[in-house]
Amino acid sequence: MDLERPEQVLSIYLDRGRALLGVTSARHDATRSRAATVLSRAEHKLAEALRTFGIRTRTGTTAIDLGAAPGGWSYLLAERGVDVMAVDPGALAPIAASHRRIKHLPVRAERLDLGGRGVELIVNDMNLDPTDSARVMCAVAPHLPAGGDAIMTVKLPQRSPWPGIAAAQTVLRTAYDVLALRHLPHNRQEVTAHLRRR
Repeated sequence: MDLERPEQVLSIYLDRGRALLGVTSARHDATRSRAATVLSRAEHKLAEALRTFGIRTRTGTTAIDLGAAPGGWSYLLAERGVDVMAVDPGALAPIAASHRRIKHLPVRAERLDLGGRGVELIVNDMNLDPTDSARVMCAVAPHLPAGGDAIMTVKLPQRSPWPGIAAAQTVLRTAYDVLALRHLPHNRQEVTAHLRRR
């Protein structure tokens, strides 16, 4: 085993006798990347999730980024050719706010109105209670067609995260299939969910 050049990275989140495991190829471990422009560590989380869950983005794809400020996830998607609606009452960083593929909608996610326009991807890294974040995901689900992908980070409370994860999944399953729930290398007190619209 070569600890200087590992083949895989194993992430483990432990709580009261339970464990969530995540395995990533070290070649794709974002901790080694040094992007020219990085607005926040959160960008690495989205890149890992897209890769891990096999979600491909292409030029012309449209996406909603919930809780977008300061714009790291929106910027990463826009740089991959995705047209992003960045939903957040807070301000975006100038580099995100001025990106031609990012449209900032300074509203709360619950008040989002796209006038019937649909999208192909929804992402959510909001710092909310897991159940509240799941409710927001379900509120915006009508903008995503059946079979459309969504990514959501589930923020874990300090004490006993399992009830929060279970409650969030119960809410999410009213609008989505929960395809995967993983603790990825850049996750801290959270796990990442891959969802598919029913």
